[in-house]
Amino acid sequence: MGDIVIRLRGNITTGEREVVVEYESDDDMTPLEHEQRHRAIIEQLMLQGVIERDDERRVRFEPVARPQADAQALSE
Repeated sequence: MGDIVIRLRGNITTGEREVVVEYESDDDMTPLEHEQRHRAIIEQLMLQGVIERDDERRVRFEPVARPQADAQALSE
């Protein structure tokens, strides 16, 4: 398992917040394993009080953004 980056974004107008979870997953994970990992991350965020059950639908998963130099090195 790789790095996980969690960003919280607040909407001043609506008062809602969005949780963006960036993480690097293993290349050989199946779609089911990805979904299970997402569920596990959401559960940990709830246990730690970062989000509430109602916030669960505002959690978005994205791949970790690699710096341009790293991405170029991997393609060589």
